[in-house]
Amino acid sequence: MNKKYRVVTYLVLFGSIAHAAPRINLYLENYPLSPDKVQRMANKMNQPRKITQYQLERLFEYQPKVGILATYAGYLDVSNVNGLLMFPRKHIAPEIMLVITPQVEPEFMFGTTIHHWKLKESEKQAFFKISREYDKEAESYFWNTTQVSAPESNILPLESLLIFARPKDVFVPTGITETNGSENLTLPMIYIKKGAGVLDNAFFVLQISSFLRPIEIIYKPEAKRYQDQLIGG
Repeated sequence: MNKKYRVVTYLVLFGSIAHAAPRINLYLENYPLSPDKVQRMANKMNQPRKITQYQLERLFEYQPKVGILATYAGYLDVSNVNGLLMFPRKHIAPEIMLVITPQVEPEFMFGTTIHHWKLKESEKQAFFKISREYDKEAESYFWNTTQVSAPESNILPLESLLIFARPKDVFVPTGITETNGSENLTLPMIYIKKGAGVLDNAFFVLQISSFLRPIEIIYKPEAKRYQDQLIGG
């Protein structure tokens, strides 16, 4: 095969893969343990200071950002080693209702068809509105994250992204974060604390997993290119 032809073929097939179907990306990060906190904890223990600090630092190397379960628009995903949660975008408005609670209840329309999810009054909850806005003077987009009250109806809106976790185990920075105007929504980073109860949350999600579709990436051939798509399994 001619070298020039091979280069063109590579650009057509593989370069086009980067053009993904619209999606929502959310990166989780480990909540940082400050040196001051390590020092305070070490001072409370009856061991030599340097040994205790080393033990604490190794203890907190555990990756709480991995294995966090979340759902959006009927899809289910679990954060990977990079802390990434990813969903196909199914609503138009550039905003998300971020909901953090360990459990929700399905409201059935008929049979096993769910009409919506509703909050459980017995569980702790936290709600954040994440809206993309545009600054005309700076000619730039930004996310504006604000903590909000629970929906009056206790029904989760369609644009909700639900993280199965206790609110105390998740830190969501509020305020402004720079972004772009892409149809792919990459939300501001949030932080997961150690002891987030991954196993307990996974056990609950296992009970409702038949109502949710796991995320899978496939490559769909189209005219002169391949397009990657997120689908449910």
